[in-house]
Amino acid sequence: MAERDFIVIDDFTATWDGHRPMDWGPWKEKDKQKPMLYRIEQSGDRHYMTARDSTHSVIVGKFVHWNPRQYPIMTWCWRANALPPGGNEFLDDQNDSAAGLYVIFSKFLGIPKQLKYVWSTTLPEGTVGRRNKIFRPWFFVVESGTANLGKWTFETVDLEKHHRAKLGGRPSNRTVGVGLLTDANSTRSYAEAYYADLRAWTRE
Repeated sequence: MAERDFIVIDDFTATWDGHRPMDWGPWKEKDKQKPMLYRIEQSGDRHYMTARDSTHSVIVGKFVHWNPRQYPIMTWCWRANALPPGGNEFLDDQNDSAAGLYVIFSKFLGIPKQLKYVWSTTLPEGTVGRRNKIFRPWFFVVESGTANLGKWTFETVDLEKHHRAKLGGRPSNRTVGVGLLTDANSTRSYAEAYYADLRAWTRE
């Protein structure tokens, strides 16, 4: 692994078209009784995870371990097809995102040290913040609004830089996992997004 420029977190090729994503499941115990909103689909050579939500808000997660000090740059593709109207990640009653990606670096006393990257309905790209409630993750808005709605977009983030800025110091040398969330329960609306090609890269 040390000789590779990148590692594949998931490209979703291991799951048959139309099935639940292999190695992924509800991240929170309370979500295990809810419907599984995520499926794998294929278009040409691209495999991707689909997510469609109206009322359930289920974070789907995968335990995956890599060294974010050695592979600090994360990339992925996603596509938002429907934004939850009025979604605003700062507000409890509007806290919906068409697409969200969590990186869980470690846990302390059972509480995850994590960052979240979102496609926001209303907050401008570049916004960084978190809800004013205990243990809520810092979020980074990397896509916003309808300009790229219905289009695949490619995202690049610096995990080590963002960890240092918001969680303090360098990340641990072994991640816990990643999570995905498309939700529209707070706004009582509908959200739809696709995810593909999750990778981590060396800085070089």
